[in-house]
Amino acid sequence: MIKKALQRVKAEFYIELNQRLSKQYGLMAHDNSDYMDVLQDRFMFRIIIWCHKELVLLRRIKTNEGLNKTIDSEIADNFKLKTEILPKISSALNAINRKYVCFGISCRLTKRWISFQMFDRFLFQQWISFNFTQIY
Repeated sequence: MIKKALQRVKAEFYIELNQRLSKQYGLMAHDNSDYMDVLQDRFMFRIIIWCHKELVLLRRIKTNEGLNKTIDSEIADNFKLKTEILPKISSALNAINRKYVCFGISCRLTKRWISFQMFDRFLFQQWISFNFTQIY
């Protein structure tokens, strides 16, 4: 019940944000129950709002006795990956790219080489970038 209420609050927030962006800034936006896409100067931005309580609720189930039990959930793990881990990795990679100008170019060259060797099916793109930072 709390999960549905939280989703409704988020959906209402997306709707309100869409209206304000359209009215105040003239931006084109498309809201959804899980995210919001905003188009500005031919760039598309995806806005995802989350709170830590969502992650806790995804890992909790209620037993027949009425007790709350914490479980391992693949949905919660994917949610944590998308909302916590990947933004931190992207931020760290961006900081390295700002410090070392050649990092981005050499990382792309490495990814292209791995792709030509047909190893890209087995390797996660962020993993390649993250391991490539060891050189710097």
